[in-house]
Amino acid sequence: GYTPIAEKDVLPGDLVIYFYNGDAEHSGVIVAVGEFGLTVCSKWGMLQEFVHPLRNCPYDFTNLEYYRITA
Repeated sequence: GYTPIAEKDVLPGDLVIYFYNGDAEHSGVIVAVGEFGLTVCSKWGMLQEFVHPLRNCPYDFTNLEYYRITA
């Protein structure tokens, strides 16, 4: 299962989902939480995986949700 969490509570290993027009368009795994924000590892379409700042990617980042995997 997945538990929704607030951005302020995000830890490495949590998931971020990028929504566009109400649909989940992209997802990634948080790999770092630092003074400059969150760092994500995600795959960009047909390209390879990228490690990037949360809002530095080709996907719409205006509507993000965060989740923690629960056992």
